[in-house]
Amino acid sequence: MMNAGVFILSNKIRSVILLPIFFVLSGCGLTQIAPIQTGRIAQLETFRHTFYFGKSNSLGSDSDINRKIDTTFKKLLGETDWRTIKDNYGFRDIKDELVAKSIYVKGLAQFYITIDPYDHQQFLLEGTGKYYLIRQKTNSILLLGDFIAPPTTFKISDLNNGLLSINVNLYTTTIPGEITHTNGSIVKYQIKFDTSRKQESIYRIDYRAINDVHIVSSLDEPLTDDNKLGELIFDNQEQSSKKLLDLRGIQFLRTDY
Repeated sequence: MMNAGVFILSNKIRSVILLPIFFVLSGCGLTQIAPIQTGRIAQLETFRHTFYFGKSNSLGSDSDINRKIDTTFKKLLGETDWRTIKDNYGFRDIKDELVAKSIYVKGLAQFYITIDPYDHQQFLLEGTGKYYLIRQKTNSILLLGDFIAPPTTFKISDLNNGLLSINVNLYTTTIPGEITHTNGSIVKYQIKFDTSRKQESIYRIDYRAINDVHIVSSLDEPLTDDNKLGELIFDNQEQSSKKLLDLRGIQFLRTDY
């Protein structure tokens, strides 16, 4: 006659054998068990953005550079606020410091990625942030502003190309000590991704990369060397290994919305 200990042990063995069979037979019913909110990622990034006025070996004459700076900053800040900056600091000094990259932008961005609840092969990217135009010579803030990355849909397969073109609406909000005329401009950030583990559906921002930034008049304007605004580098290289976009669990998200 089987004693109680043997009976309990045999039940445990039976459970261990039946459990994987249960998962296999359950099939599709167990592949969609997590709410879609599980597929939402928030990421905080800080960055430095310098300005670009042509390749270093072909910057052109002073008049060409002056024209490029004027055109760029009128579009970026608006004519009135750009005139305020020039009047306060002098165009010649501002120009020399911009070319030397000792006037630059420091920024803070909060991005959100949300997997599409109806099509898990797509995601929505949106974000907000602040930026500061820094003058290294005096360690001062020349102006500050805000930006919004409006909701934009991408395909997950877009990540395999290692590049996302992110549209951003940039707003100047304050020139310290001055009346500021809010100005909006359209900027496109060409953000590079590390695709070394794409076969595993794991991605991260490429923190070693230099990311091109363009200022455009409309969203369908081609990106060229002429409308290149500058180059952006993320600050968080030492934390890059911890900031994963891990998409391996997509098959477990619900689709019954």
